[in-house]
Amino acid sequence: MADERPRLDEIVSSFREFFEAAPIGMKVLNANNELLYTNTTFQQMVGYSEDELRQMTQAEMVHSADLYRFHSRFDKLVAGELKYNETEIRHRHKEGFWVWTSIADVPLATDSLGETLVLEQVVDISRRQEIERMLVRADTDATLGKMVRGIAHDLNNLVQALELNLDVIGETAQDEATSKHLHKAHMLLDRGSQFAQSLMEFGRSGEEEAEEVDVNEQLCHMQDFIDYILPPDIEVNYELDEDVPVIRAVPIQFDQIIMNLLVNARDAIQKQQASGTITIMTSRQSVGPEEIEDLEADEYAYIEVRDTGAGIDPETREQLFEPFFSTKQQKGHGLGLSTVYGIVSNGRGYVSVESTPGKGATFGVYLPRAK
Repeated sequence: MADERPRLDEIVSSFREFFEAAPIGMKVLNANNELLYTNTTFQQMVGYSEDELRQMTQAEMVHSADLYRFHSRFDKLVAGELKYNETEIRHRHKEGFWVWTSIADVPLATDSLGETLVLEQVVDISRRQEIERMLVRADTDATLGKMVRGIAHDLNNLVQALELNLDVIGETAQDEATSKHLHKAHMLLDRGSQFAQSLMEFGRSGEEEAEEVDVNEQLCHMQDFIDYILPPDIEVNYELDEDVPVIRAVPIQFDQIIMNLLVNARDAIQKQQASGTITIMTSRQSVGPEEIEDLEADEYAYIEVRDTGAGIDPETREQLFEPFFSTKQQKGHGLGLSTVYGIVSNGRGYVSVESTPGKGATFGVYLPRAK
């Protein structure tokens, strides 16, 4: 027995070295699920120091949707009903976002009071989750493409029928006011026809021919359409910088970006109150190396749409650009912001979102300058 003690000390010392140097996150928890120790890898994973982590409860550290499942399995492990606990949970990062992790808990030892200690191994699987979401999105987009082709075909037929009827009305129109309204209706139907054609091209996954687009000029061309989709009690302010770079884009797709962002802003305002303000701002933005993860260092045309609506909570923000996701129950189809994301991403751009519940939202679109 006397010879075993030095050997035990060596094992304990080796475990401490392994624990600290492990390339995956490590925690030691007591039977009450309280954090005792963490290694450097886990601290870097969540952005907190060990002292800060010890002051936090699991409710502060783990996403509320994952907490019950985590606690239930952990309690069974401590009670000896499970030999190990393996699941996926979200840990809160110090900067406010969630880190998807795969955890594995195993009983480690008993402390001086005879209580079970648990070793938890934590692996960051955020990248894997992102790849899985991309694969699901690719599959959804393929299905969506087939559906969109059918919708676009029916929409185009409807537009043509309306145009024929407007032509008949125009032949009998006597007064100038009626003719003026008919002309405006024709303009809107022309834009609807272009939109239907764009949807058909999108459904075929084909590439429409891009051209040089002056962002401010295109917004001015859209003004009648913007006035049409927004009610009179929503004020629109324009802050257009003259130094915005020209971009290469399909004009109707640029219109779709703006239209969907404005409809989203309109609905957010009407969700909270009857009236409000939407601000459309443009500027030139220089993005440095690794400043924005998905963007190359370059000059970008930046379009910002700000609203004074209901705002977006963090959980909703994570799903905003998913196809068919909507917060509007029966009224929304969940394709507006997904369309924005798809067009901007395909054009090597980026969409940012900033919002506080009850204080409106700001969507920023970065589009690369024409080269």
